[in-house]
Amino acid sequence: MEFNAQTAGVRPGGLNNREQINIMICGVLKKFSDLDESVLLEAIYDGQLANQFEMQRALATLKERGIITETLSGGERLLNITETGKAAYEELKNLVPKSVREDSLLIVDETLRRKKRLREARFALEEKGDEFYFRCTIYDRDVDLMAIKLLVPSKEIANQLRENIIKGNPAFIYKSIVSLLGNDIEGFLEYYDNLRNEEMTKKYILED
Repeated sequence: MEFNAQTAGVRPGGLNNREQINIMICGVLKKFSDLDESVLLEAIYDGQLANQFEMQRALATLKERGIITETLSGGERLLNITETGKAAYEELKNLVPKSVREDSLLIVDETLRRKKRLREARFALEEKGDEFYFRCTIYDRDVDLMAIKLLVPSKEIANQLRENIIKGNPAFIYKSIVSLLGNDIEGFLEYYDNLRNEEMTKKYILED
């Protein structure tokens, strides 16, 4: 089978056309300002919406055309869309399938959330013979808010716990545990309300 650099790493229904990739990028930057270029590349590549080589070429083209701007800050390349870019996106957005436009927003949003949550928690797995100890520390800046150590049956279970804590939001988990142990049922239930609010936020994100 012949190798095609344009389609490598792209899922069925993803984008191979460079102009469509340009439009998708504009849609993302219209929704997310000051977006680190590395986050954008990671999200779109991991979501298999376009391959990294084509994304990099598209970004270079958009910068040259003055459609997007780049600002260096703290080692990050922060991207923003110009007014010209916003107008062009509104005119051309229907050239990209709506499902791809929506997926790109959700994937970038989830990548940003995940990075934020990873800054709120540290994880470690300790092996002692046939036993596995999962450790999690939730913190705010330099202050440790909570530390737990659990005996788990396998590495797989430890990885599942890690993913569930990240998805569940470490800060919310800390607040819910404090509420539960303090017999504050209303505070504990607030945790679930916060999760529902996050789902509502995702629906808002999908609005063009």
